[in-house]
Amino acid sequence: MRASSAAEDAPPLRIAYVTTVALSLRLLFANQLKYLQRCGFDVTAISGGGDDLDAVHAQGIRHLQVPLTRRMSPIGDLIATLSMWRLFRRERFTIVHTHQPKPGLFGQIAARLAGIPIVVNTVHGFMFTERTPAGRRRLWVLLERLAARCSDRLLCVSAEDADTAVRERICPSDRVVHIGGGIDVRRFSRDAIDDSRLVGLRSELGIAPGQRVIGFVGRLVREKGIPELLEAFAAVQADVADAVLLLIGPDDPDKGDAIPRRGFTASAVEGRIRFAGYRHDMPELYALMEVFVLPSHREGLPQTLMEAAAMGVPAVATNVRGCREVVADGETGLIVPPRHPAALATALRRLLDDGELASRLGRNASTRARARYDEQAVFSRLQNLYLELSRAEMARRSTWLRTGNAS
Repeated sequence: MRASSAAEDAPPLRIAYVTTVALSLRLLFANQLKYLQRCGFDVTAISGGGDDLDAVHAQGIRHLQVPLTRRMSPIGDLIATLSMWRLFRRERFTIVHTHQPKPGLFGQIAARLAGIPIVVNTVHGFMFTERTPAGRRRLWVLLERLAARCSDRLLCVSAEDADTAVRERICPSDRVVHIGGGIDVRRFSRDAIDDSRLVGLRSELGIAPGQRVIGFVGRLVREKGIPELLEAFAAVQADVADAVLLLIGPDDPDKGDAIPRRGFTASAVEGRIRFAGYRHDMPELYALMEVFVLPSHREGLPQTLMEAAAMGVPAVATNVRGCREVVADGETGLIVPPRHPAALATALRRLLDDGELASRLGRNASTRARARYDEQAVFSRLQNLYLELSRAEMARRSTWLRTGNAS
């Protein structure tokens, strides 16, 4: 469906998506950007680039590069902000839509200084939680308030984050929108899996027939709960000898809490860990798993939990915002306290030992994911929001021109 709010001869709305790296564009936003293109919007992606840039171009998405990095650097971030300001001044987008913490602050400031009419930011999880020390929490809240002053709308993928934004006075309630999150439920479906492919995949990853797979997907950093996962898996493996831990995801050396590969090889369960690295055959990899685990300390609305659920894999996740929104405790998976290896081990062991429970939770998870997390519904809400904001901006300008001419 094409955007139909403006006159037929009006130029399309020009929208820029700003993320830190091209990996996010490929994994999180490519389908969204292509949907907006089909709806008649003129879409540009902006990021610091990376190895995924060719894949972004291959999908027909225009990309402009700026010197954004995941690493915190005052001088580098200032240079990136100036670069975005110049780019926004040159390109004259109608809407700049930022994602992730650094673009959410520096990208929005640059857009406002460049005179962009409409600026939108999506929160993919606040950097603070209820367990963050008070002083650090106040700092993060102040930074979020500063960023939100630049936003025409603050979009939250998590309902809890939307409530938090209002409660912490980060943004007034009339500018906060719970946009939700979604996945391609047609791609993440057991019906789409070729079982013969799974045999070869197990062999490729060194998973023997009969071994049971606990799977993790995410960046290999401490914030994702990797140290607790290793400790919990050691306890599980002592009782469940045929269990293996499959780790899927990229290293993240720019992050201060990155875990180098030697941090895993020093583990007592080194021989039972399988590293898949950064992959794009995720439906097949989920299909190998008996249990999916996400022991994060902080999340937004985890895409991996939605994907595993759609594939019918029961999950063990931590009791943090986002995780407890996707996983219904005792219904689609199990929720455990964060930073608690013993509780994590107990939950993993329970699902491995009780096949009937695991099957029931997996079926429930798939049904719930397909009902709640179809990305097409999110895309439609976003399209309608853009049209609403553009109409309001056109009305404001029309009023300004009339009153200006009258005076």
